[in-house]
Amino acid sequence: MTTRNLGTTALKNSLIANEEYGFFHLVKFEKPKDVTAPGFSSGKAANYAYITDSSINIEFNDGSKDSKDVANGPQTYIANKLLSVGTINETTDAKASNMTVTMSGTALGTIVQTNAAFTTSSMTTTTDLVDAGFQEGDVLLLESTGNTNNNKYIRIDTFTNGNQT
Repeated sequence: MTTRNLGTTALKNSLIANEEYGFFHLVKFEKPKDVTAPGFSSGKAANYAYITDSSINIEFNDGSKDSKDVANGPQTYIANKLLSVGTINETTDAKASNMTVTMSGTALGTIVQTNAAFTTSSMTTTTDLVDAGFQEGDVLLLESTGNTNNNKYIRIDTFTNGNQT
């Protein structure tokens, strides 16, 4: 039987020794662009959504670079957002194929009215955001008339302060 090139001797030795390992899928989706935007993708990490079927968030560096040849670095793949992945057909010939993925829709379209205070790196609300249905990795659109943060997007990286910050 042939052996795939696994890249590193350490990985091959670990598999031969039957050491424990985690198995999960990492999926990187390009976010939709504004239709008025230029016709190319900048390749910036912020232009993608990162999801996994792992039970914990996974940090992974896929080696990608943006259009200015700057490394995107490691990204956090958000846990429990990918529910299932269909059959993956592998061949040695390049050809078009199909695959089915099922993703979680939790917290999509959730609207919360709350008071919030901002610093350069955090937002503190008067609401428990986890109870409101949000998770780490969710992207929020802030809407407030006459506020400098109106129509700004933020991503929840972690919760503190009773899930209010």
